Amino acid sequence: MPVFLYEGKSLDGSTVKGMIELETQDDVKDMLRSKGIFPTSVRENNKGATLEFNINKGIPFYHLAILCRQFYFALSAGIPMLRSIAMIKDQIEHKKLKKILDNVYDEVQKGSTLSEGFRKHKDIPFMLTSMVEVGEATGNIDKVMEEMADYYDKQHRQKKKIDAALTYPKFLLVFAICIVIGLVSFVVPTFVDTILSAGQELPVPTQIIISITEFINSNFLLLLLIVIGLYAIKKFFIDTNYSIQYKIDKFLVTDKHLGKITQQIFTARFARTFGMLVKGGMSIIEALTIAGNAVDNRFIKKSIDESTKLISTGAGIGDTLESKKIFPSMLTQMIKVGEDTGSLDNILKKTSEYYEIEAEFAIQKLTSLIEPIMIVFLAFIVGFVVISIAMPMFQVMGTV
Repeated sequence: MPVFLYEGKSLDGSTVKGMIELETQDDVKDMLRSKGIFPTSVRENNKGATLEFNINKGIPFYHLAILCRQFYFALSAGIPMLRSIAMIKDQIEHKKLKKILDNVYDEVQKGSTLSEGFRKHKDIPFMLTSMVEVGEATGNIDKVMEEMADYYDKQHRQKKKIDAALTYPKFLLVFAICIVIGLVSFVVPTFVDTILSAGQELPVPTQIIISITEFINSNFLLLLLIVIGLYAIKKFFIDTNYSIQYKIDKFLVTDKHLGKITQQIFTARFARTFGMLVKGGMSIIEALTIAGNAVDNRFIKKSIDESTKLISTGAGIGDTLESKKIFPSMLTQMIKVGEDTGSLDNILKKTSEYYEIEAEFAIQKLTSLIEPIMIVFLAFIVGFVVISIAMPMFQVMGTV
């Protein structure tokens, strides 16, 4: 579904800007008119808001955090924008970001604002551009940069924790493969020749290992092509197929065991993003749309998009999200309290802090769940190979 950027005039004459995900421009205009807003500009966003949290592309969170932190220090010290950009672009280490800042410097020098300069580069996250625009409109761009620095720093830390949780299982898997290849390629053939020369019959486990070895040796090229083909299917079909990815993301959320863990991580990310955007003065609809992208889960994003349509017609935020059952009830209940008391941004901030702690425990739990499975798997594979080698040895020793 396309994302549209809109601008219009409210009944009191003030300018209203935002972003929403609907089918067509006419749907956006109808939605604005139903809210008493006269649309003056509606255009499709081709900058890729949905790529905001794609961790495999664009600029890493770590470098975005550094960029925002440097902007905060420069602007809060009273340094003019153009000079701040000049100082920062000379200190940035990320090559792509450095090149972007060179172009942004030229744009600002010509009279453009920082947000206008950022908007011309798809590698700058849409969320950062939108928040900078809010900061420029309110005169608090230095505070916005500080909040964005903290935000991207937290995103970076969470991603690192998830990567660290998955590193150990990956290491165990690679280690197991290397051990098996080494034993099968060098150790087993030597023992087999010795046993056969002694006229002994090979045990069943050893025969299985030998059959596997002979099959791999005689079909190595075919197996290599199959591995490459499977990787290509994953890379160009599975990873790019929305339907398949949607089902995978839905499983991550709805699975009886895994869902309880991943839901904490997604909830922390959503609450943190949504709360910061609302506090920054962004409209609820636009904030929900961007926060939905922040979750980086297609199933949750679709549910949030459906909720956004209902909320734009006047439905309550907490009630609508609660009906979708994609977040813990505590979050939706806290959102309801925030709506009733008019302190939604503060409530979301406190709730996000709670779920960030819960997300850390969830990541630790995920690690503790994966590690035993991988250890048992490694023990089974290596143990089977060792047994296939040891049994013939004991057999030979018994006949001596």
